[in-house]
Amino acid sequence: MNMKNKIIVIFLLSLLVPNLAFAILYPSLGGTGPGTQYNPINVQISQDPYEQKRQENLSLESQLKAQYGYNIYISCKASVCGSYDYGDSYAVGSCLAQLESWLGMGYCQAQREQTIKNIQTVTPIAPVKTNDQICQGSFGSSSKWDGTKNNAGGLNCNCQTGYIWNGQRTSCVIAPIAPVKTNDQVCQSSFGSSSNWDGTKNNAGELNCSCKTGFVWNEQKNVCIIPPLKSNAQICIDNYGINSIWTGTLNTHYSPICECQTGYQWNQGGTQCVFAPKVEAGAVTPVNKTEPEIKSVQNEIKESVPNNNKDELLAPVNPDKEVVTNTEVVKPKSFWARLMGWFGF
Repeated sequence: MNMKNKIIVIFLLSLLVPNLAFAILYPSLGGTGPGTQYNPINVQISQDPYEQKRQENLSLESQLKAQYGYNIYISCKASVCGSYDYGDSYAVGSCLAQLESWLGMGYCQAQREQTIKNIQTVTPIAPVKTNDQICQGSFGSSSKWDGTKNNAGGLNCNCQTGYIWNGQRTSCVIAPIAPVKTNDQVCQSSFGSSSNWDGTKNNAGELNCSCKTGFVWNEQKNVCIIPPLKSNAQICIDNYGINSIWTGTLNTHYSPICECQTGYQWNQGGTQCVFAPKVEAGAVTPVNKTEPEIKSVQNEIKESVPNNNKDELLAPVNPDKEVVTNTEVVKPKSFWARLMGWFGF
């Protein structure tokens, strides 16, 4: 429909409804009144303030439950807010604000009870022990760590100074105090009861030990023993040589009396029996022999004569010392008796 036709239609309608014609014709004619596309009416829709507060309350409730736990939140909320109108969003918001403050400062009874329960149920952390304390925990307060470990990595424990292991090696007990030994006892601990200290020390400060009277060192010199007994005949041989013999008699000290075998005579010192040269008939020169022909051995062990007096028993022969200390002088034989002896009569 063209513009001309529109005008005719509007005119006819305006006769019936004058205002309607104007309302229709005005925009077509480029009108700019309120409510038109050229002059719209702006309307702002406002949100319900109670609904907005309710949403804020729901958010705060969720936050408090998550932070302090549901049970504490419910218990504390009842204590703080009591009874209130749950339909009033602003009343609920006021309650939640106070509840948040109480929970933050720990004023709620349920919160305090839970805190105490948590403290009581917390497992205490065991203190770290030293290696000595570990040993003492196993073997008692008198034990300690010796600074080493076994192949499995465990600690090697030992006893402290002044303590020793008990028989089962389960604890350390006081070590017995050893008595102080005399120097003689020290020697006897090393070389037997027949040894003693000789009163001197070596360059290292150690004791020099010897054997008691009547005892001699064994071949290894590690113990003192009683020397083996000798026969009186052996004593004569040891002192005067193999050509000496025992006469079968003893002197007043119960030592054997020795003489030379047939064909032997005493040397000038009277200490050995030496071969006696034969003298031819008619060429015999008298010999003035001043040495005794019969010797007695002093300080030797008797062989056949009993003696109950122990004080008269003397030490056996020491080969390193002179043993002949007494000589009995007997009456010398006459010249003719000695001459007959030389010829074997």
